[in-house]
Amino acid sequence: MALLFDDIDASHMLDDIEESIEEDFEAENKPENAYISTMFRCQSTEATHLCIMDADLKLSNENNYDIGGAYRKDKPEFWFYYTTTMCPKHVYLLNLFVCHRQSGTFALGVPNSSEMSHNKQSQYKETTLQNNMSWYYYKSTLKDEKFYIKTYAFTLQDLKNLRNSTLLIPLCIKIDQSIALNEQIERSIRFDFDIVTSISKQEKPDYVLISKSGKEYPVHKLILTAQSPVIGAKARDSKSNCINLDTDNEEIEILLEFIYTGTLKELKGFSMAELGQKLLEIYDKYQIKSLDTLIQLLLVRVIDVNNAVDMVKIAMNHNLMDLKQTVFKFIKNNPQVLKTKSWKELNNAEVVKALYQFSNT
Repeated sequence: MALLFDDIDASHMLDDIEESIEEDFEAENKPENAYISTMFRCQSTEATHLCIMDADLKLSNENNYDIGGAYRKDKPEFWFYYTTTMCPKHVYLLNLFVCHRQSGTFALGVPNSSEMSHNKQSQYKETTLQNNMSWYYYKSTLKDEKFYIKTYAFTLQDLKNLRNSTLLIPLCIKIDQSIALNEQIERSIRFDFDIVTSISKQEKPDYVLISKSGKEYPVHKLILTAQSPVIGAKARDSKSNCINLDTDNEEIEILLEFIYTGTLKELKGFSMAELGQKLLEIYDKYQIKSLDTLIQLLLVRVIDVNNAVDMVKIAMNHNLMDLKQTVFKFIKNNPQVLKTKSWKELNNAEVVKALYQFSNT
């Protein structure tokens, strides 16, 4: 039987009222702690912790483990998982990853160290990483892209303390976040390389990268696979202790400089814009964690009248929104850019259109 117009209106009103009541109820009953685990269904914006059960057993058995998912209403939005690695001298690593089920930008806040505290007030035995958060910013252009987040190192004594306990990793998720290009972000990136430096000093290289020319580069497999999911996949598919990369010596040296130190190697004969372009090509090829953020920080600092047009091209070709906004502001405040040779020879209609739209906002 067909519904009358008034019936449709009434039906919609009831739906709206029910949705409003549900939202009010959820707001009033928002949990103090919202755990992400396979046992709970958690909303992304409400998540407070990643919940890892039997952490002591999993850390002492190298494998891949699921943590659980976070949702935006009924749609899956994130899936968190981790791998465990046992190192000599009783060091146990937990490598944390996330799969973004949608596309877009997001930010994750997680503890920047492995220091733990025990929750004696809880009715369950819980051990929580201390809540000194560092923020990491991500951009996924396709659904189901996977990202490395951070590695936590534990000692044998830590494993004893975790026995029969649930490990909680504090977490905060922000959706559709722009990358804040500032010194705080840079310090956060640098901090993450402390563990890399520590491992590289203690352990001998156990793996070899081979360039296009055949030059061999001794490396640490653990460090390499944690920083680059692309190289990690190649290493897992290879049964030998070396892999061949279709990359020249110069690019591999830039790659290893960043992976081991968190710094970017300057190349003689390259302008900063050209260096940025080359670094971004390496990032696109190997998906090195945090490299795109550091490249943007590097390029933002050296924008000038003569390279502004090249910077716009780089930003738009690689969808670097923060760099693009910064360059557009620079051009708007420095109209002499429009008199440069680069501007006069510009034949990219998308760049001109985007700049025109920005200038009129």
